[in-house]
Amino acid sequence: MVELTEAMYSDPEEIARALEEFRTYTVSTNRPVLEKIIPIIERTEPPKPNDGRTEHYQELRKGFLESLLQSGPPNIDKPSELLK
Repeated sequence: MVELTEAMYSDPEEIARALEEFRTYTVSTNRPVLEKIIPIIERTEPPKPNDGRTEHYQELRKGFLESLLQSGPPNIDKPSELLK
């Protein structure tokens, strides 16, 4: 059994640096995918736009992006705002 010593723990600066590297890597990996899929999501319209379900479709779009990004509900009006 390995005994943990104080010398084996990362200091807060190392943890912050590693987290920032992970975030940078994740963004660089996910952005090309988002750039392709977001326009498709944005162009998708209800079968009958005049049936009053447009707002429902907007909520579906946000829900899909929320699940795709694995985060809370995005505070956006249209999906392309995520790419800014």
